[in-house]
Amino acid sequence: MFLALAMVGILLPLGAAYVERGAKVLIAERHHRHHDTYTVPPELTNSLVKAMVVMGGVGVVLGVLCLTGVFWQRYVFVLAFFDAFVISLFTAWLALCRHQVALFEDHMVVTPLVGRRVLVRYSDVDRLSWTGVRHGTGYRNLHVGVGGAYVATLLGVMDIEQIMLHLDRFDAIEYGPDGTLV
Repeated sequence: MFLALAMVGILLPLGAAYVERGAKVLIAERHHRHHDTYTVPPELTNSLVKAMVVMGGVGVVLGVLCLTGVFWQRYVFVLAFFDAFVISLFTAWLALCRHQVALFEDHMVVTPLVGRRVLVRYSDVDRLSWTGVRHGTGYRNLHVGVGGAYVATLLGVMDIEQIMLHLDRFDAIEYGPDGTLV
């Protein structure tokens, strides 16, 4: 049991670190001939991997200390706690690495954290609204509405300003009753 729990705390972070180190693109914005692609900044995904490595290592060390009797606690509980933390971060890392927005001349393709890709034509956008708390970039998440329903959410950690300029649909932004952005 100890070996299985310790392997989760070691292999998931090391696997994520290997993938993160081998990533070909180290910038959050890529320009291609016919489109631009925006992704989550690599600093964010890299920090999640570092937190996984540290917490996985701490969990294994504390588990060994519990197993040898230095600490009076069952190693299963200690390793299960740290493994749950590592698994949660790993899941968040996978989802954030997947999220991207590809901007073309007349439409965008949003790959959400979970689910299928969504194609949104700029001319069909009838509603843009800000939601959630401000991120380190200074922006909140942006909901994109088509036909009265929200079809995509753009994370505020991405370069929302450049995406908004490319969308060029400032008429669709929701304003509050006092005239400020909602």
